[in-house]
Amino acid sequence: MASVELRNISKRFENGTWAVKDIALTIEDGELVVLVGSSGCGKSTLLRLLAGLENASEGEILIDGKKVNQQTPQQRNVAMVFQNYALYPHMTVRGNLEFPLHMSHTAKDQIKARVGEIADMLQLSEIMDRRPGQLSGGQRQRVAMGRALVRDPSVFLLDEPLSNLDASLRAQIRAEISRIQKRLKTTSLYVTHDQVEAMTLGDRVVVLDHGELQQIGTPQELYQHPKNSFVAKFIGSPGMNILPSELIDRGDGRLGVNLGGQQISLVLERQAYEKLVPYSGQDVYTGIRPEAFACAPRQASFELKANVEAVEFIGHETLAYLSLPGAGQVHTDQLSIARLPGQFNKPNADAAVFYIKPEALYFFNQAGRNILIEGTGDR
Repeated sequence: MASVELRNISKRFENGTWAVKDIALTIEDGELVVLVGSSGCGKSTLLRLLAGLENASEGEILIDGKKVNQQTPQQRNVAMVFQNYALYPHMTVRGNLEFPLHMSHTAKDQIKARVGEIADMLQLSEIMDRRPGQLSGGQRQRVAMGRALVRDPSVFLLDEPLSNLDASLRAQIRAEISRIQKRLKTTSLYVTHDQVEAMTLGDRVVVLDHGELQQIGTPQELYQHPKNSFVAKFIGSPGMNILPSELIDRGDGRLGVNLGGQQISLVLERQAYEKLVPYSGQDVYTGIRPEAFACAPRQASFELKANVEAVEFIGHETLAYLSLPGAGQVHTDQLSIARLPGQFNKPNADAAVFYIKPEALYFFNQAGRNILIEGTGDR
């Protein structure tokens, strides 16, 4: 096991494109950190830089306190699991598991013991004589993980390992990865574009966008205290609704917000008031989580009228797609989403009334920064 430190790592390709830029990240010994972001954000490039498959243009990579920029992948003792499994089709499961140990000239008795231990852990013992073509997708993924873990690596890297599996199998293997990582306590870096995977797996989550680090934190921190509107929209399923609005100084030491032509009075703590009041009279963005909407009044909640454009009943809950009456014509991708428990039927009236607690509101400036946590640092 080992700690990992990326010191201002950047990667620039020959055509001048920056894949990642000025990434600073420390992964503690035994920690599982997830890199998440949309396609092309640089997360796989960062993994390849750590593995030694790409060379950094700038910055330093340290594993267990030692700089490894000039070391080969073999010298770094890093094991990687790829999206396409990369198993040897002519070898059995046993052969695939044994191969890395044969290459490192490990003694036969040690190979047998280590392969047996990993096979038992990953529930592969009964299929050791099968070849990859005879295995299911989940079995192939476990073999790929086993081949990486059998080396007892200092750092375990996983590059979107579940993207080829169906939804139910993804959930099963995700739980398997979490169980194994906690048992082995191997320092791990996991790459995914799926924020549900990120939130359920990671001790901490790193959100990337266009090669730049947006925020690092626990899943709870990212969900409850997003530092910008990108993180707010990306984390959560569905993500946060971000609505154009205007802050209003009511003149009595209180603020209000104009949201779709509806004026809402805000009850704020002193610290929140002092951060928001400089933006009074300005256009800002108000964030509302889909889970914040309710169909019945709650203590200290305010009313928000919205047109219900469509509903999706999915059993235990309903997703309602909303537009604000004063917002004009809204395209489908601009609709807000309310997540409501049970079954919610689309009303016959032009607008339905929803109830939201003021503390459920977030405020972002024109640059997308969370106004209420400005000044706390970018990372």
